[in-house]
Amino acid sequence: MLKPDGNVIPLFALATQASTFAGASALSSMFNCVDLSGWWAFAGVLFGAGIGLASGVVFGRLVFPASSGNAVVVRAGSAALPKTLFAALVPSLIVGAGIAVVTSLIVPGLGMGKALTWALGSSLAAGCIFGFGAALA
Repeated sequence: MLKPDGNVIPLFALATQASTFAGASALSSMFNCVDLSGWWAFAGVLFGAGIGLASGVVFGRLVFPASSGNAVVVRAGSAALPKTLFAALVPSLIVGAGIAVVTSLIVPGLGMGKALTWALGSSLAAGCIFGFGAALA
């Protein structure tokens, strides 16, 4: 039973935050990878964060549905690690793969393999940081 003063982790919020950061880091790192100017990297952060936020909200609503005024939560601690890693890694990797595929088709000189490597690498790092950090904070 959860207590009102206990530390809990809302999984919808975790999924949304992780995918937002993953989208921002994936798109900006790919723009830096093809030597676009700093303004493109900044635009990549903003646009990638928007894409990540939208996909995180959709993922969170589908996987962690809750009625009005309620939220799906887990108690903070090492026992929450599998759920927090799922809630952070899956939407991060989905947004990273989507950004990689679309960007490799639009940006000249960026192959699919290079795009997937950069985007999935940064998305994996973001998902792990958020997943481990949320469970063990």
